[in-house]
Amino acid sequence: FSETRVYGKGETICHQNVSGQEMYFIKEGEVTVLIEDTPLATLRQGEIFGEISLFYNVERTATIRAATDRTRVGLLTRKGFETLLQTSKPYSYDLIYRLYNTLPERLRNLNDKYRTAINALYLLVGGDREKLSRPKDVEIPLKPRKGGFPSITREEALTVFRETKHIDGGQVVFAEGDAGDGAYLIVEGKVKVVTFSEQYDEITLGELGGGEIFGEMSLIDDKPRSASIITITPCRLGFTNREDFQNYIRTRSELAFRLMGFICLSLFRRILTLDRIYADLKKTLA
Repeated sequence: FSETRVYGKGETICHQNVSGQEMYFIKEGEVTVLIEDTPLATLRQGEIFGEISLFYNVERTATIRAATDRTRVGLLTRKGFETLLQTSKPYSYDLIYRLYNTLPERLRNLNDKYRTAINALYLLVGGDREKLSRPKDVEIPLKPRKGGFPSITREEALTVFRETKHIDGGQVVFAEGDAGDGAYLIVEGKVKVVTFSEQYDEITLGELGGGEIFGEMSLIDDKPRSASIITITPCRLGFTNREDFQNYIRTRSELAFRLMGFICLSLFRRILTLDRIYADLKKTLA
């Protein structure tokens, strides 16, 4: 992040619903994250934001404003990051590792906000389920740039997700609140990701198919499952526990970093999906 920009308190660094091709690192000061002018979070020195724009041609999901005078922000462009990946510099791997450790907390925060919005909407309609407009599954057409974030093949993934499990359709793989013991790779079949309102209504957050992973946040932190996974069809799943996965990551091999990149892409997609659902719910509440 060699290029630096300085912002005064209240100045906008990037705008919601405007596309961008750069990522930011807070060198000094603080920034405020806003969605539709509603403050949601504060980011401080050492934190990063805008990372989604490095990989996907999508509009910014939030507005970022300087919260302190002389906020110094480092800038990394998409082209610059692609160059880092292609030259396999150690610090490019370190950046991937930082993203890998940052994204789960952001996804958990969005899960909490989404659940709060659902419950607020339910209360506003007086508990009448017929009036509760359920959001449909969100499909966001993400278009990764060629030569951008590294990916892994199915064969490479199976060298890590070695344990195989066969599960019939309509079965719970794990439930929201369960202890996270590892992650799954869908070799064959389809599952749905669900959560529940305080009134125990099932809320579908999305569907996952062959080649996608779930439960990956448990590989990074030691928190309970943030959603339930239910099989839609009979599934063949690869599994890796946290200890084996972390031992693999510690090898710092090329595949280990590409695997972290693969997980980051999965988390990016979930964050974008939940953010879109949350925005739709806010419009419904309004």
